[in-house]
Amino acid sequence: MSRLVYERKSQMIPRPSCYCCKLPMVIERNKSHEDILYFDKHFYHRDCYLGMKKIRKKCYCCSEEMELEQNDENVLFYKQHYYHKNCFVNWCNEKKTVARKNASANIEKYVDAATTAVQELFEKKKCDSSSIAILQKQAEKRISDWFIGSDLCAFIRNEYDITEVPWTRIKEVIDGTSYRTETPIPAEDLLDMWERKIDVLRKANQKKLSKQGADEKVTPEMLIGYDMTILVNKYNSYLNWKEKQKILAAEKEHEKTENIVSQAITHGRPVENHKDESKKSNDINDLLDEIFG
Repeated sequence: MSRLVYERKSQMIPRPSCYCCKLPMVIERNKSHEDILYFDKHFYHRDCYLGMKKIRKKCYCCSEEMELEQNDENVLFYKQHYYHKNCFVNWCNEKKTVARKNASANIEKYVDAATTAVQELFEKKKCDSSSIAILQKQAEKRISDWFIGSDLCAFIRNEYDITEVPWTRIKEVIDGTSYRTETPIPAEDLLDMWERKIDVLRKANQKKLSKQGADEKVTPEMLIGYDMTILVNKYNSYLNWKEKQKILAAEKEHEKTENIVSQAITHGRPVENHKDESKKSNDINDLLDEIFG
């Protein structure tokens, strides 16, 4: 199926701003955005987010402020207080008491205690490495969803010749809150179905338009509603069709691998009838196309 031609944005426009520094971000389609995080419904530059989440404690010995980092071996935690390691060593050596001798003998234990305590602080503030990875994935998903939604709106504007897309109604179908369906239909699936079934939908819409009377005008918004109802009713068939496509793709890849191995074993001698294989593949494709009908 040839894809319909309509404008697809290459950047997020209007450009979103970092919620911390307020500077606009350049977010492009199909690009990696490891320096962008998404937290609490807002985008952040990674450095801005980490700067905002910095954890500072005062050394209990010298009172100098420390910026805590994960796995820092120069910080220790002793009796609910943080110390520079050098300060703690000096403190232990100031007096020859039993308590300070014991403290000196267990410095590595207190370094480990600091590592654990700092890790808990980072996790609580959602700035540990695991949380950052999650926020990166959330940003990538949010960006991907935006571009798919933008494509869906561009397609609808182009196809139905309208300026304002009835996004609220479409979003209800996507979220599964519409009276048409309780099953969420991802925007990507909705757009793919819409494009694949557009010829069928056009024919049905042409019939509606030809039958409209002077007192009953069929608007683009009404056609969009009709078409969404048809697509919602076809969604289970579409999912079955997609699953069959995955199976077919896996089988083709398996056959390709087997052919490569076979040819390697036979030193390049022909071991298959390409014409028969091509006919077999086309027959399967024809059968699968009937599923999403």
